[in-house]
This record gives sequence, structure tokens and C-alpha cells, in this order.
Amino acid sequence: MRKIIKNYLKRNYIAFFWHGIFFAISAALVDLNTVLPGFIMHLSNSKIILGLATSILMGGPILFQLLFIRIIDPLPYKKWTLLLGIYLRVLAFFGMFLTSLYLPLTSPTLAIYVLFVLLLIFSISGGFAGMSYMDIIGKITEKKTRGEFFAIKQFLSAFASIGAGLTVRKILNLKTLPFPKNYALLFLLATFALFLASLGFWLIKEPKTHKKKEERGFKEYISLIKKILKEDKNFLRFIIIENIAGLGIMIIPFYLAFAKDIIKIKESEIGTYLTFQILGAILSNLFWGKISKHIGSKKTLELCILIGSSLPIISILIQRTIPQFFFLVFFGIGMIISGRQISFNTYLLDISPEDHRAVYVGINGSLVIFTMILPLIGGGLIENFGYYITFLLVSMGMFINYILTWGLSE
Repeated sequence: MRKIIKNYLKRNYIAFFWHGIFFAISAALVDLNTVLPGFIMHLSNSKIILGLATSILMGGPILFQLLFIRIIDPLPYKKWTLLLGIYLRVLAFFGMFLTSLYLPLTSPTLAIYVLFVLLLIFSISGGFAGMSYMDIIGKITEKKTRGEFFAIKQFLSAFASIGAGLTVRKILNLKTLPFPKNYALLFLLATFALFLASLGFWLIKEPKTHKKKEERGFKEYISLIKKILKEDKNFLRFIIIENIAGLGIMIIPFYLAFAKDIIKIKESEIGTYLTFQILGAILSNLFWGKISKHIGSKKTLELCILIGSSLPIISILIQRTIPQFFFLVFFGIGMIISGRQISFNTYLLDISPEDHRAVYVGINGSLVIFTMILPLIGGGLIENFGYYITFLLVSMGMFINYILTWGLSE
């Protein structure tokens, strides 16, 4: 197996870099925190609709992991499940292109229904594609070069994302391309970029996995979850904290809705916000990496949640004083997204016993279910109580969560 890895290491790395660049472009063109909410708000002013769309995107991978992980995990080759997931997403993007081209002006309600079906396909297919993706990376990369691999991939993807963000701003600013044609073009470009991204994976030479099939049934899996949560109180506390931290993720799509409804931003500003969100994620990566190295994953997690608790308040203050600087909120969103990925994942790996690490990761992924319904709850709160009260409640909830992190073990 090691001989196969060495023979095809360079080829496989190029394939993943190719995919990373074009996937980043595709993801930025229909960014789930800016572009997609902007499109949905043209179809409906209901914040519940916006929250439901976010819940579908967040919940699909979790539900799929619960239902089908035992099917995909024993497969000796996962390249074809990866490609299947990608091409289902390509079809979903192309469906969004057709939907945005023909339905928004004639039947906005039907457009929403079709969009939800496509988002569900996009979400579920991304779930099992992601599982296959990480497994293949683990097989075709060597430990000593894995960090360098991710660093180069992230660097290339970041610059591609910035270019895509500027493209979004340019397209949404074109007076010759009114709604819905401007969004239709973005969906079409995203479809083409994702298709190009998939071509890289045809180059992959995947080693075969020799793994014994586990006979653990569903009831045994539930019993194992209960046993671990009963014995490891710190892990249980971490799961509770991660669920509550979903408040910070829940509110992200509503920042754009807030800017459109309250500040009355122009359509072209969506591209500006997206660019600053990407910049926030890129630049803060260095910050979070340094912080985590010096103060540890627990303190980094605390800091990430504390910053997340302040962002709703900061957004209100900026809106009331210097609304032209609201792009700074999206820079903060990029920081939080990056910090969350680093701090939560690192702490989970730190507290997981080495011989049960995969089980801990699986349990954690399966039990972060509360985050699925939070965006829908957020939309309902905004509909009934408005942005200010909802933002304040989110800030209070996140701060209480910050206090709960004090009880985590180092």
C-alpha cells in the first residue's frame, strides 16, 4: 500500500489542489451566508423561509451520517461515492440555475419549493461526499506531509475564493443584468466550476482499504453512546456547549437580511460582504493557529465563543452609528467560522481517547442535532420580535455558553 501511495502521491496531490481551487470558486459564487440568502429574500420576505433553508443545509449531512455511515465506511474504495456526491451537487446547482431563470418572476412560491428540494439534494450528497473525501485524504497522504498538503490547498483555495467574491460583486452590480438573471448567472457559473472541480478526482489512484466489517447493530450503537456519555461527563458537556454554540452559526444568514431590511444595502454590496468574510477567514487562520499553539484548544474555544457572543451586539452598534462599515461584521463572521473549525475540532481530538477517537467523532457528529432546528427558530424569533431582540437573545445565549466552557477540562 505504501508503494502505491508513493507512486501516485504527486498525482493525487495535484488532483486535490485542482478540486480545492474550483470547489472554492463554486462555493463562493453561491455562498450560503450571503449570495443564497440574498436570492431567497427576493422570493420571500419571510425569515422563517430563510431559516428553513439554512436548517436543510445544516441538517442534511447530520441525518445522512446517522442513516448511512455503516454502509459507506466498510467500502474498500470510496472514489466512486465521492464522485457520485459531487455530480449530484452539480445537478442541484444546475437545477438552481433553471429555477432562478424561469420561476422567480412567474411563481415565487413554486420557486421556493423547488429550491428546497434542490438544497436537500445538495446537502445530503455533500454529506456522504465529505465522508468519502476525508477517508481518501487519509489514505493517499503521508503524515509528515499532511500539514503541508492542507496549508497549500487552503492557500490556493483562499485566493480563488477572493476572485469569486469580486465576481459576485461585479455581476450583482450590472444594471444590464437585473434579477433574476444575475443570480441565474451565478448559479450557472457555480455549476461549471463544480464540474471542473470534479475532473481532478478522476486522476486519483486510490489504494484499497483492508478493513474488517463491524457487526455492531443500531441498538448496540445506541448503548455505546449512552455508556460513553455516562462515563465521560466532560465529553457530554462539550456536546452541550457545541449545540448551544450553534446559536452563533444560526444567526449568520440573518446578518445579510438585517443589512438589506434595516440598512437598505444595494445588491452589489453582497459581493463586498462576501469578500470581507473570506478575508476574515484567511487572515484569522494565522491568529487562531498561533493562539491555539500557545494557550491550548480549550482557551481557544472559549475565546471563539466569546467573540461570537459579541458579534450580534457589534452589528447593532455599527448599524446605529456607522452603517457604511457593516462589512466589518462579515469580516468577524469569517473569523468565527475559521475559529470554530480550529478550536472545536482540535478540542474534540484532544479529549478523545486514542483507541476510541473515531467513535467519539461519530457520536459528536450525530448528537449536534439541535443546530439543525436553530435557524428555523431564529427565523421565527425575527418574524415575531424583530432583529434587535433576536440578536440580543443570541448574544446572551452565547455568553452563557462561554461561562459553561469554564467547566471543561484542559
